[in-house]
Parts: sequence; C-alpha cells; structure tokens
Amino acid sequence: MYVVIVEDDPLQVGDTVAALHRAFQDLKCDSIETESEFYSRLQQLKENPPDLVILDVMLRWANPSREMPPRHERAKREGFYTAGFRCRDLLALNEETRNIPVIIFTILEAEDFYRDSLSPNTFVLRKGDTDTLVREVRKLVRRG
Repeated sequence: MYVVIVEDDPLQVGDTVAALHRAFQDLKCDSIETESEFYSRLQQLKENPPDLVILDVMLRWANPSREMPPRHERAKREGFYTAGFRCRDLLALNEETRNIPVIIFTILEAEDFYRDSLSPNTFVLRKGDTDTLVREVRKLVRRG
C-alpha cells in the first residue's frame, strides 16, 4: 500500500507514519510538507498514484528560502487555512488522481469548513486519533 501524507508538522508526520507502519506491513509512505511542494509533485502523483492521501487542511505555502515559489492568486486570497482543500481540489480535477481516497486529518472541527464542499471520496478525521485513522484506512483499503 502506498500512502502520501501532506502535513507540515514533522511530529504529526512521524506519529501518523508510526501508527500506519504498526498496522500495515506492506506500507510505503511519502510525505509532502507544503502546498507548493504538492503542486510541484502533482505530475509524480499522476504517474504513480497513491492508494490514499492523508491531508492536513492548514499548510504553509513553502518553506522559507530565497528560492521560495510565488503564491498563486487563490493561495494569496485564501491563505493557509484552506491549503489542504486546494490540494484536494487539484487531485479531483485530474483524471489520473480524482478517484484517490483522501482522508482529511485535521485539528479543525467539522463546523470550521463546509462539509458540502467535500467530494465523495473525502473523509474527515480528528488529528491525533491514530486508532480511528488506522480503522478508516483499513476500510478504504478493503473497499478499493
């Protein structure tokens, strides 16, 4: 099973990867730290689609550097509070990636965003609850 974790907190990535590795022997995990990195790796995701994407909602645009890519207009307008949704939207817009299940793993409450805006293959879980995350991943893997 191939999982991509889109998360800018290295501790959260470590906890998530550890929980998944305990549950799945054949796990291959990749992580993406920022929204701009997600954009730059989209072609790679199309060519080698993961079985699942675990996605945080609030992501910084890029790691600070002199070569930091400029933010596009939507990212400027909406800020980091909806970066994960923009990443999810990119997956949904591409034929090669639109059917990849997405688990939104966030500290936000469901009331903090519109559930109506979620695509059919998007699931929302509370960050920190790795037991529920593992259960949901098991269900999705069996379904797929």
